[in-house]
Amino acid sequence: MTLCFATEARFVKSEGKYYSLGGFGKGLWERYLEHFDELVVIARVSEDGNMIGEDAALASSDRVRFIELPYYIGFNGYLKNKRKIRRLISASINKDFCYICRLPGQIGGIVSGILRRKGIPYACEVVGNPWDVFARGSVTHPLRPLIRMMATISLKYQVRRASACLYVTRKTLQRIYPAGESSFSVGVSDVIVSDNDFAASPKVMESKDSYTIVSIGSLDQMYKAPDVLLKAMMLLKQKGINTRLLWMGDGKYRPDMVRLAEKMNVDAFFTGNLPREKVHSELEDADMFVLVSRTEGLPRAVIEAMAHGLPCIGTRVGGIPELLEDTVLIDKDEPLQLAGKIEKMIKDHDFADRQAQRNLMTARYFKEERLKQLRAGFFEYIKKQHSVR
Repeated sequence: MTLCFATEARFVKSEGKYYSLGGFGKGLWERYLEHFDELVVIARVSEDGNMIGEDAALASSDRVRFIELPYYIGFNGYLKNKRKIRRLISASINKDFCYICRLPGQIGGIVSGILRRKGIPYACEVVGNPWDVFARGSVTHPLRPLIRMMATISLKYQVRRASACLYVTRKTLQRIYPAGESSFSVGVSDVIVSDNDFAASPKVMESKDSYTIVSIGSLDQMYKAPDVLLKAMMLLKQKGINTRLLWMGDGKYRPDMVRLAEKMNVDAFFTGNLPREKVHSELEDADMFVLVSRTEGLPRAVIEAMAHGLPCIGTRVGGIPELLEDTVLIDKDEPLQLAGKIEKMIKDHDFADRQAQRNLMTARYFKEERLKQLRAGFFEYIKKQHSVR
């Protein structure tokens, strides 16, 4: 049985092989291939014959093939390619396939719409909230308010009409985007946390001259709010509290953030994308993890930091409140609140150590073996529905 997976993820093709630009490699595909014979991925693909791809990012195999869509970035890029994307997707639809649309997203939305018109059922993975994605400060576009409203309405419609829904949160996205009354529904994180990802013991905060803060996230948009973190560091420096930021992730706003850090005279290093082993090494050496996103589903980066036994600070958006205590949460776009939380971590070592211990314990909920059973129920429902069509 073949599963067709529609996603906003982007890939690069080099010498006939496909490489993920962010977490959609063979390791992720294994969870689908345990239940299906073949995986067909509908996604944006660019071609770069000079690229030297890393094995960890390899996304193709003898059981995984791609339906290539134009490689666009941003809403304007989507509009320019919309007609061609629809034509390519419509021509690729096969009634003998099972379908999962990863939502929200333009590609998943197009696929789900075409499937509805053809009378073919689809399942969805709900991984985010467009109301937050298109909030002020997250995206700069003259039509942002209209896009925000329409994307939210569309997602509610797409989810209600899906035959099965897998949410990456336990309750947050379910409340905003409920499944249809007759639909199968389950909440399962899409984060893979293996035994090797866990620290032997939680971080113990120590007194030092400067404290290392780690954050992880794409800089293609301002969703992860690096500007807010830099402003908080500037406020701390004015109080004589020295911090060093290590930001792992790349994107078009990276040069802007480097310049902003220089302008604010704070110690910040934007590394670009790093191999997974290096990411783990940097987490091990950090004093705390901060992710003050303007929009989120259930962030992989926070869970991985928790598994490394780090004290964490986040925003009250998406699924972050399901992961962290309210005592370490701030409102989005509030650098003053963030500076206060970081200062508390630095000055109140007992508080920081309790958070580290609590995070390491909580992260065990996301062990892959524990979540496999829940995810298996979702896949088996899709297969059963297909067999009775």
